[in-house]
Amino acid sequence: MKKVSNIIDKVMRNLGLTKRYNEQKAVLIWDKVVGQQVLEKTKPLYARNGKLVVEVENSAWMNELGFLKPKIITKLNKELKDWIIEDIIFLIKRVPDREEDV
Repeated sequence: MKKVSNIIDKVMRNLGLTKRYNEQKAVLIWDKVVGQQVLEKTKPLYARNGKLVVEVENSAWMNELGFLKPKIITKLNKELKDWIIEDIIFLIKRVPDREEDV
């Protein structure tokens, strides 16, 4: 009996969606790759065209993650078993205006 994951992988390859599928897997494995401390200050939003977009708590964390970016990219791609993520874009978390909260 074939595993469902093997069937999905084959269908995705046949439809030419493997890269897009693997990019989205990068979002799902973010927590496994970065660890608890970074996970608490970040939120992966989406991946597209080899770029992973991640929301960051503040500018201090954005700066720190900038230094860690090459290592995180390597770990993500190792986990994905292919060179899928080429860059990570860090965005500072937007704090809603008081009027929007109401």
